Amino acid sequence: MAAAQFLAEVREVAALEALRANAKAVELLTARRWYVIKSAREAGATWVQIGEALGIMK
Repeated sequence: MAAAQFLAEVREVAALEALRANAKAVELLTARRWYVIKSAREAGATWVQIGEALGIMK
């Protein structure tokens, strides 16, 4: 399902409810990031490559 279609079908939510959902999504994605970084390192990616992929520069 396309993102735009999905968003069109989602019920409206109160601002605080949306903020709570956003905080949970960020928490889950941040936790998942470490597994993906580990996997990238095991596949041979350098820290520089990982930083670039994350938009982090020296």
